[in-house]
Amino acid sequence: MDEQNTLILKAAFSIASKTGANAVLLHADPLDDTCFPGPVPRKQNLILLTKKKKIESGEGAKDDLLKRARGVITLPRIALTRIAIIKIGTTLALSQELLEPGAKVVFAVGGPEGGPLDLIQSVDTSKESEIITGRGIM
Repeated sequence: MDEQNTLILKAAFSIASKTGANAVLLHADPLDDTCFPGPVPRKQNLILLTKKKKIESGEGAKDDLLKRARGVITLPRIALTRIAIIKIGTTLALSQELLEPGAKVVFAVGGPEGGPLDLIQSVDTSKESEIITGRGIM
């Protein structure tokens, strides 16, 4: 994992710890590999988001995020903005029971065409129903 992605992911875990978030949802498609040298906090669930059928993992690497993840959510293979990734990821995580209703979640996402992770978003599913329903946007 390159330096910028490592920095963004460390920041996402730090924000999740400080805000009491239940999970960190990581958009795995922008990553060149899933080896993360830092610790994954035990109180936070890591959930990976991807459009790929299978995420390539580091063979035998103990710092592989795929081995530490609670689950993998497959996103639809259509063009998605960063906010769409967050909305769909939240909805699918709730429907697959990877998140409880009312959970606080921190997202680390990147652009739809690859590139580095470049956005950290904190979502409280009990207060931000417009993320899921689309209400209150206009």
